[in-house]
Amino acid sequence: MDIELVHINQGYAKCAISVVDENSIITMDKGIAKAAEKKGIDVLVIEEDAILLPGFKNGFIGGCTGLLDKGKWAVAGDIRKLKSYKKIEDFLLRKGVEIVSLSDESVVDIGTIIPLLTD
Repeated sequence: MDIELVHINQGYAKCAISVVDENSIITMDKGIAKAAEKKGIDVLVIEEDAILLPGFKNGFIGGCTGLLDKGKWAVAGDIRKLKSYKKIEDFLLRKGVEIVSLSDESVVDIGTIIPLLTD
């Protein structure tokens, strides 16, 4: 597997990126978007949104989401509560990725979602 490091001016890179598939991400960070697009990554840039992170103004999209399995993108909370919901839904539908909202509460940054086992 070849890995290429790409410099970005973001200290919380994983928090600011939600991986959709091997070639697609969602981010609120325009610098990350620009760097990813230069590398051929399909990027959905969303506006700052109502992602809760106790003690801070807002949380990050990568901190409240993660892939449960190939084609299953989970969010900690109800994705329909975000202003960017429709843009995210359309992007994921085009990628053949299902949204799994883990609760009916507000979306909250929990650090990220990492699957321990997948099929």
